[in-house]
This record gives sequence, structure tokens and C-alpha cells, in this order.
Amino acid sequence: MLGSSPDPASARVAVRHHLLVMILAIVVLDAIAIPVFYLLHFNRDVGPRQNTYIGVWTLVSALVVAVQLRKIRRARLEAIRSSGSL
Repeated sequence: MLGSSPDPASARVAVRHHLLVMILAIVVLDAIAIPVFYLLHFNRDVGPRQNTYIGVWTLVSALVVAVQLRKIRRARLEAIRSSGSL
């Protein structure tokens, strides 16, 4: 491979950045989903609508985490390849 390798410190910053983005995205998602859950009275109406809402909420949370973990892994692999360890 030609060209300069990325700085290990910048790779660590990238890992921290992606981790922070993941945490904030989940906090924002939950901050929106929880009030909507109560506003739509899903806490009282047990049934398929409640299950669908919770299932979609869980799926979106899992997708956010999966995307961010992929980015974290990519940044860590870059750091390992450029310097030997993170």
C-alpha cells in the first residue's frame, strides 16, 4: 500500500467518536420512543400494537448499534494496521 498510514492517535479519536455517536443516538432514540410509547397509551393496551411498537423500537436500536459497531471495528482495524495496537 502506498501513501501515509493514519496516525494511531487519530484512530483512537475516531473510535471514541463513533462510540459517543452510538451512545447519543440510542439516548435520542429512547428519549423519543419512551414518551411516544406513553402518549399512545401502549402501557395500558397490551396486544399486537404494543408488540409491534416495541419490536420496531428494538430493531431500530439494533440497527443503530450494528452500524456504529461496524464503524468502530473499521477504525480499530485501521489503528492496528497502522501502528500495531490500539
